[in-house]
Amino acid sequence: MNRFMKIIVITLLLIAGLGAGQWKDRAVLNVPRAGAAAVTWGGKIYVFGGKSLNNNVLNSVEVYDPSSDTWDSTIVDPFVNARYNTSAIVWENKIYLVGGRTNDEVEDNVEIYDPVQNKWEEAQELHEGREGHSVNIINDLIYTIGGQEENYHYVDDIEYYNDLKGEWEDAEFEMEYQRAAHFAEVFNNDYYMFGGYYFGLTNTIYKTVPDSKEYAWVLIDTLVEPRAYGATARIGSSIYILGGETRHGKTNRVEIYNAETDSLYAGVNLTEATSGMASAVLDSSIYIIGGFQGPDNEIIDHVKVYNSNVTSIRNEFLTTPTKTLLAKAYPNPFNGSIKIELKIPYSEQMQIGIFNTLGQQIRFLENKKVNPGKYSVFWDAKDNSGSPVSSGLYFVIVKTQTQHQVLKITYVK
Repeated sequence: MNRFMKIIVITLLLIAGLGAGQWKDRAVLNVPRAGAAAVTWGGKIYVFGGKSLNNNVLNSVEVYDPSSDTWDSTIVDPFVNARYNTSAIVWENKIYLVGGRTNDEVEDNVEIYDPVQNKWEEAQELHEGREGHSVNIINDLIYTIGGQEENYHYVDDIEYYNDLKGEWEDAEFEMEYQRAAHFAEVFNNDYYMFGGYYFGLTNTIYKTVPDSKEYAWVLIDTLVEPRAYGATARIGSSIYILGGETRHGKTNRVEIYNAETDSLYAGVNLTEATSGMASAVLDSSIYIIGGFQGPDNEIIDHVKVYNSNVTSIRNEFLTTPTKTLLAKAYPNPFNGSIKIELKIPYSEQMQIGIFNTLGQQIRFLENKKVNPGKYSVFWDAKDNSGSPVSSGLYFVIVKTQTQHQVLKITYVK
């Protein structure tokens, strides 16, 4: 194959690979469940509770072993209080299962699982029962933030667990913007809150540091559309907002917020619109587990995995456009970030990705429906996980349903 033909083949593969899904199936759960909680410990994923078929609320635990791609329901004994819409967190090698809902009421119960001793114990109850809340580690303390109590009253008190006293204490400050079933993550002890319910769906993104001297809820951005009751995962500085409920039903949308660059961009969408799923990160891969699908809220046993590292090109993405799109990238070579400008002639789906010379996708920048006009986007020389890339040659691939452009760029540190 001569050099000219090689360039054509590589270009076609790059274009075909842009937008190819990287979500893959894994072994299904032993029991379908939605509203469960999941954590990673010891190289395995632990999934707790949830609601199953016939509105059966679970107190069972399933453990996933990635080496054999199997789920085991016999490793961990059931916990005492069956629950769904609960949250779990790992702290000092123990797993805390906090709050949630039974069929009849919202729970304030907290149970602790010790995976080393393989036994359960009860902790002091929350001051207020809550479901649809988040549980995160901030300044080496377990914080419980948001959610709703009985009669769908939103909880504004923030509680943290004082391990020395073995009890929950109220934080000095309350939630300025109450939310339930929101997306939440922590990066560098900053708490990020995305969307959620507050007398309807919201799309706001807030950042705060509970109990800091300069405590404030700062509005930093908005999601593409209002949504809630999906899943959240963090890899490095990249926070993934996955699926959930929107005004038009369930969504498969994935957005990624980079906490270092304060930038929000499109991720690789889920293969199925899903809400109420659990999520866990294991070996730089994101797992989404169970959840609800369809207008009738079918409870599923599906498990999907997404590898956030560079993704190999696959050429099954629709057909390759034949027209050339007007686009440019500058400065080139660049250090720091590069600006990509393009002109879209029609209303259609637009995708922008960064690839290396091996044809591997490094960063997925945009995937959205656009109107005719001029657009610009920046690439900060980081991959999908938020890690800096190496110096060298890269390709910017811009693709719509009818046009494409391949730009060669050089990154110099």
